[in-house]
Parts: sequence; C-alpha cells; structure tokens
Amino acid sequence: VNLDVDAVASTPYTIIMRNVADDFCAAGGVVGADCTVTFGGKAVASVLDARTNGKQRTVVVQPSAEGTSGAQAGVIRSGAQEFAFDVFYTLPLASASPIDGVCAGGSTVTVT
Repeated sequence: VNLDVDAVASTPYTIIMRNVADDFCAAGGVVGADCTVTFGGKAVASVLDARTNGKQRTVVVQPSAEGTSGAQAGVIRSGAQEFAFDVFYTLPLASASPIDGVCAGGSTVTVT
C-alpha cells in the first residue's frame, strides 16, 4: 500500500484479499465489526466498507494522519484470520513556481 503523507488523512484506501471468509471485517453484517487494521502499529481511523466479489474481498479503510515518510508494517485482522502487508508513506513531489522565467537577469523561483 502506498500512502501520500499529505493526503493520507483525507483519502480512503482499499485493501484487496483473496480466499477469506465472506464476513471478514463485517461480522454479523456490520462493516468494521471484529476488524482491526493497523499501519505501523497504529490503528486506522475507521473501516469504511467491506465487500465480497467471488473469492476476492475488498476492505476500504480511512487511515489516521501520519507525519513521516518511509516503510511500515501493516496488519488486517478479523476473527482468527490475520494478513500482513507493507505500507509505504511517500512525500509529495516537489514543485517550482513559476515554471518559466525570463532568460536575461534570471527570476526568483519558489520550490515547495
């Protein structure tokens, strides 16, 4: 899973699994029931959706904000089943403005 550090708290992320129980992360038909998702040892803010399509199960989560980039361990648990995965927090790309300037004398450029 790749997460943008600046957008992590406002972007839902989908975890796709195969060959799990139909009620994985939705025990008793309640989305998020009996479900724990952690990124780097921290619980995500919420489980938004859990659906089954054939043997494929998708779970949509809304992570909590994270302030640093780098790799962390992710785990999703429901009942007796647990799956581990890697989570990569990435910094946004740098940008310069203005993108063009005068050739003679130069221009002040802001890098963000």
